[in-house]
Amino acid sequence: MLLRVAVGVLVAVVGARYLGADADLRIGVWMGALLAIASGLSLVIGLLTPGAGAILVSGGVGIALSWLPVPPSRLLLGPLDEWLIVVVGVAIVLLGPGAYSLDARLFGRREIVIHSTSYRRTP
Repeated sequence: MLLRVAVGVLVAVVGARYLGADADLRIGVWMGALLAIASGLSLVIGLLTPGAGAILVSGGVGIALSWLPVPPSRLLLGPLDEWLIVVVGVAIVLLGPGAYSLDARLFGRREIVIHSTSYRRTP
């Protein structure tokens, strides 16, 4: 939960910085900023976590590789920070929402059960 909240707030703030810029923003930048805010808030509450994490990863890769414009007032210091966000986003996608999330409340928790009869030890 702490990982989701920390990264979700960071991504939402970066999206808000795009919108708070004084520069004339194109429609693509507006859509990207709104998507960053929506995915950040979705991560904070734990709603559709794998999808929000995938959006976070794709946006982070786009900014780190300079495919997307960086926010005018940078919150992160450089491309290494962007790659850290990408790695954490991949971890969120692979780990899932966790017990304290809206996904767990709506869809139920998932548990992997390994039966002891699936393997047998020979004496």
